[in-house]
Amino acid sequence: MKIIISSLTLILLLTNISCDNSIGPDDSFVNSTKLIYISNASGNYEVYSKDLVSNKIIRLTNSFETKNKPHFFPDGGKILYSTSYSDGGKIYSINFDGSNNRLLEDSCDYSPSEDISPDGNFIVYQKEFIIPNSNYSLTYIALMNSDGSNKKIISPKPGAQPRFSNGGNLICYTNYGGTEPSKIILYNIQTQLTDSISIPGLGSYESILNPQFSPDGDKILFNTNIDAGFAFYTIGLDGENLTRLSPYNFFTEDFRYSPDGKYIVFAKWDGEVQHIYKFNNNGSNLKMLSDNNSFELNPECSRDASKIVIMNADGQNRQVLIDSQSKVFLPVLW
Repeated sequence: MKIIISSLTLILLLTNISCDNSIGPDDSFVNSTKLIYISNASGNYEVYSKDLVSNKIIRLTNSFETKNKPHFFPDGGKILYSTSYSDGGKIYSINFDGSNNRLLEDSCDYSPSEDISPDGNFIVYQKEFIIPNSNYSLTYIALMNSDGSNKKIISPKPGAQPRFSNGGNLICYTNYGGTEPSKIILYNIQTQLTDSISIPGLGSYESILNPQFSPDGDKILFNTNIDAGFAFYTIGLDGENLTRLSPYNFFTEDFRYSPDGKYIVFAKWDGEVQHIYKFNNNGSNLKMLSDNNSFELNPECSRDASKIVIMNADGQNRQVLIDSQSKVFLPVLW
């Protein structure tokens, strides 16, 4: 097994957050016409949609349950979202205009970590099972059609944080290692077979956080604690070429590739605030995109990779897209 340590230069990029309350995009957002997000504007935290051309905002949900991160279906016309309450989670789909709200799954995990296949035909998620005669539960990986039909468990053992490949034929997720090191599991939708990737040097009880395919499908990005602290790594689908991309002490589950695969964007705690960072896909050119005094999370990229909500990919030209008097979480551009 060859382990590669990339060189990485830290560059702080300080940006000023605009205080302009004109809630509209400038021409730089012309390729992103829709926004979904969670806000407490109505008192409860609800899912909203906003047309960035007409500036029309629609509240899509109205319930007491906790709302998790919403997702666009590939065509941008429909949204997937989940809710959480003390008795577990539910998964819904709804049109961008607020019509056709549909319950797809009523017994998933409290935080189902759902993902949509690139063709929009399938949804993968975490499903919770209560251990009999105990207060504990385990999550397994489940797959269903996008209309909620044909639900099935695809993980032979407990697992978490499933993600589709860009080709849509593979799903990766992490299992619970317990007394054995965790592994990355690959599931082939066509053959319904699983394979596993072991991480060299990973100890017992150590977690693999948020494994996800690179856009070209050649490797998997993840965060874990191998020896000197948490860091970003990639590994090939064959289990070879483990590469550390970041310094140690970079613990986060909030990260993703840009759609073109050229950079990785993530949120990380710095003391009592959380900042957004990015670095190139080989680990070089680390930049902090947030203002020193800002608290930001859940960085999302536009489809053309030129934007990170709510700024350009270089951290400049921040936009106020939502009324700043209300709290806004988990924005997603389409």
